[in-house]
Amino acid sequence: MHNSTSNQPNESKAQTAANVNRRLMFDDFVFYPLEQRLTYHGETCPLEPKMLQLLMLLIDARPAVLSKQLLMERLWPDAVVSDWSLARLVSDTRKLIDNDQQRSLIKTVRGKGFCFDSQVDEIIEAYPANDDSSVAKSAGGSADVVNSTNSGYRLRRLFGFMVVAIIVVLLAFNRFTPTNVPTSLNHDSQQHRLEVMFEIQKNLRLTKTAYLTQVRRRQELKASLIKKIPEPTPLTSEKRIQLHYANLSNNERFIFDQIRALTEGPIYQGNTAILKLLDEHPEVYREIELFVTLYNHLNIWKNKYHRVFENRPEMAFVFVGEEDGLPFPSEIDGLVDDWVAENNLISE
Repeated sequence: MHNSTSNQPNESKAQTAANVNRRLMFDDFVFYPLEQRLTYHGETCPLEPKMLQLLMLLIDARPAVLSKQLLMERLWPDAVVSDWSLARLVSDTRKLIDNDQQRSLIKTVRGKGFCFDSQVDEIIEAYPANDDSSVAKSAGGSADVVNSTNSGYRLRRLFGFMVVAIIVVLLAFNRFTPTNVPTSLNHDSQQHRLEVMFEIQKNLRLTKTAYLTQVRRRQELKASLIKKIPEPTPLTSEKRIQLHYANLSNNERFIFDQIRALTEGPIYQGNTAILKLLDEHPEVYREIELFVTLYNHLNIWKNKYHRVFENRPEMAFVFVGEEDGLPFPSEIDGLVDDWVAENNLISE
């Protein structure tokens, strides 16, 4: 975070918060630290004070990663809380600020903590007590001096109070509904857990359907290759494809491309979606303990996908099994289906 410096050598270094107005702009948001307010397209987001405090800590520290321990000490200085409290706060905040973006503004750095993952433009407007000028300075370090009279400043303040008063009145009559601002969900509610489980179930079914289709294509390719070149010693699918890749016929290459397309498409889409859901909603681990195994399996799968599969055109699929120590927990589909069926009846 770049700090504001005065262009006046004799100006006092101490400047009260009442005379400084900061604006932090990122994506379509504007954060006003002094007012403890976040807006999205000009509409105020319904963030709780603790969420705003979390955002301020991460933005001020960017791009550094803040450890979980440090965040808990800063956010709850007078209380002893668990990782669960922080995970829930981060997840709730993400719900309100991420919208439908592909990435999260609050990035989880596994094993280290969290950081703010966005470019921030900072505007600092200083109003010295004995000066009629206003200094606006960007985070990049350049400063522009903008002449402003005290009367103009008072008019802006008055206008701001009038806007706040109008908003308060509209809220009282339930007529103020911010647009394009995501709403918060209570992570302890049954409805929230059910919605998350629905998403996990949907993506599990997606990957299972794609996987079963892929298995049929793999068997088809295997039959063709063995018929052409018998194997004295049975090979794994990975080694067989790697051995014959350069000499695949047009038909075999077509089957190979279908297998790889399933890996790059629905299987990758489903696996990464489940990983994101498990990462952002740790509360579901209390419902099905096997999610821990599923998360670890998919994490290894994703790592293999990016570090190996993407760099080796002769690979048609990514396999994580016994040799990796974390085979896919096949019973997870049934557990999720049972949980959804039982809790959906309760919610109805």
